[in-house]
Amino acid sequence: MRNRVVAIAAVAVVSVLLLPPDSPDDAAPPLCVEINVFFGTDEDMARAADRLRTDEDVLKVATETRQQMFEWFRHAYADQPELVELTRPEAIPARVGVKPVRNVDHNALATRLREMFSPDGDVQDPCVDADRRGPR
Repeated sequence: MRNRVVAIAAVAVVSVLLLPPDSPDDAAPPLCVEINVFFGTDEDMARAADRLRTDEDVLKVATETRQQMFEWFRHAYADQPELVELTRPEAIPARVGVKPVRNVDHNALATRLREMFSPDGDVQDPCVDADRRGPR
């Protein structure tokens, strides 16, 4: 049970951390740059990335294996050694970052990605997550 809780917490932490922290509007980076799709295996991530590289609505595809994401997690939370110690590499998903072509409807693309990769992929759209966080 403890491993399951840690795995869920790790995915939630990774998801939240991919959003920039709150900051003044003039210093805020654009939130709606990439749509993130998380996968439980590197193989699923690689297949999805290959498929997305030929999608006409996708400008750029960035990938990170589970191990690369775990290293990022360890670095991002270096000041919280207890959290890092409790989090296992297998709890961190692999990631495909999808940068849409200019003028592509971001929400429509995120919806299409959810349909394409369900149930294996967890699509996280920073535009939607930013809306849930409320005004900055």
